Amino acid sequence: IHVGNKGVCPGFNNGEAVMGLHSYDGTIYRPPVNATMHNAVGGAGPYNQWTMSNTAYRYTSPCASSSGACATLPINFKNFSGENINAINKLNWETSEESNIKHFSIERSIDGINFLEIGTQTPNNTASKYEFNDISYKPNTIHYYRINAIENNGEQKRTFIIPIGGIYDLLSVSELYPNPASDNFSISFNSKAETGFVIKLKDLYGRTVKSSAHIVNTGVSEISVSTSGLSSGAYIVEVFDNSGNVISKQKLILLH
Repeated sequence: IHVGNKGVCPGFNNGEAVMGLHSYDGTIYRPPVNATMHNAVGGAGPYNQWTMSNTAYRYTSPCASSSGACATLPINFKNFSGENINAINKLNWETSEESNIKHFSIERSIDGINFLEIGTQTPNNTASKYEFNDISYKPNTIHYYRINAIENNGEQKRTFIIPIGGIYDLLSVSELYPNPASDNFSISFNSKAETGFVIKLKDLYGRTVKSSAHIVNTGVSEISVSTSGLSSGAYIVEVFDNSGNVISKQKLILLH
């Protein structure tokens, strides 16, 4: 096996290729114990070429990019939903990928704009499902919820906003994907009865750039929305019920 100088992470290990992460001694990567180490022809370091017998080693790198900065993997929320069950507002969310998360902050609002933390959840730092029960909400009042993932470096990533209470228990958004999106994206709904709604895409100035009306049947449904004619950038996806109330709001990134 020959591994050349890949330069996958110029800021780490002098840019040398790395093989056998289990052989890391805290300073540099050592070749596996049953490997014979060679200097590559014209090479500048001892970690350019190894030979070994009857053993397969995975080539990998501690970096997420080739820019020289060793970045952490992002967190991806797979879905987020909530409903009132037995006088408890139950929240459920799932991640398809998570790493280096310090904690989840559960946030609540009565106007969908100003949010306060009402609890925290310890992350598993691997794809997981989570649940949170809110028993301190005000009865007969619509409450808005979102989950905020706080990374170890202080960066944050939030879910879309969901309401619980009143008419919003009829229709809920469980997932918007993919995000970032390219030619189209899909929204998954869970409805307790046949109902209509409107999906609006707005730019960051609040201007509606695309609007479409839909009807879903009882149960789980999925609506696909085309992004044709829209430029790459950030948008806000809002879902309105037939009375004009916002039942979901989420940021969407378009990459064409």
